[in-house]
Amino acid sequence: MTPPTIASAMEELIFEEFQFRAACRLPAPRLAAVAAAVESCVVVDLGASCTTVTPTHRGDALVGSCRRHLIGGKALTGYLRELVSYRQFHMMDETALLEDVKRKVSFVSQDFDADLGLCAENRGNPLRTDYELPEYNSAAPLESRIMEDYADNVLRVESERFAVPEILFSPQDVGLRDHAGLTDLVADAILTCDPILHEPLASNVVLCGGGAHLAGLQARLHLELRQTLPAHLAVDVRTLEDPIFAAFRGAAIAASAVTPSEFLASYCTTKESWLEHGHR
Repeated sequence: MTPPTIASAMEELIFEEFQFRAACRLPAPRLAAVAAAVESCVVVDLGASCTTVTPTHRGDALVGSCRRHLIGGKALTGYLRELVSYRQFHMMDETALLEDVKRKVSFVSQDFDADLGLCAENRGNPLRTDYELPEYNSAAPLESRIMEDYADNVLRVESERFAVPEILFSPQDVGLRDHAGLTDLVADAILTCDPILHEPLASNVVLCGGGAHLAGLQARLHLELRQTLPAHLAVDVRTLEDPIFAAFRGAAIAASAVTPSEFLASYCTTKESWLEHGHR
């Protein structure tokens, strides 16, 4: 939820500076649920600062069952930064660069122990990949460099590729011993809702946010939810189209309705109401 002081300042900017006639403020997961176009779903929003799990039904968030995961995109990048700085290069000040590394080479392992074993083999690691670091002091093309120079300009990424996203499912790896993993949070969010909603929620788990682009995330979450939830519940996990902008698309769908629905109208503040009552 947005702190009241920030919400008040935002409304002042909207109504006084931009002269909007009305504004609607809603949590991003509820808008992502609109983009999902289903009556009931569980929105897993993998954001920069945290990951939220929000069950929704007919446009309303089931607040008592919402869950928050402390691991977000920034934590993943920070963990990658520490691993790389310890094993190869000192890159504690290269957050933007490692953000790109994470986005391009990271994946969620379907069998962490097996993949870790592959990295330990002496006859070659099939999971190893090389990320070419930028040369800020040279514009020489790659073809003109000798191998020694090229090797010094390459970041070798092996187990880091899947060890970093693994903390979404095993936060104990980074010291969060009392914190549940993503699968347990999603399962708990579903099972604490009214039993009549268990089936539609379990069959409509949707991923959005920047972290939804992680390769293998959808398959891993589906596999573990199938093992965790009761056998009679059908489980389906899907990633929304263009997941980073899912909330924006949901807002556009709601705002473009010919007749404002109760879902939109109950959260709409007009300029006249704001001038009379202020922030509420």
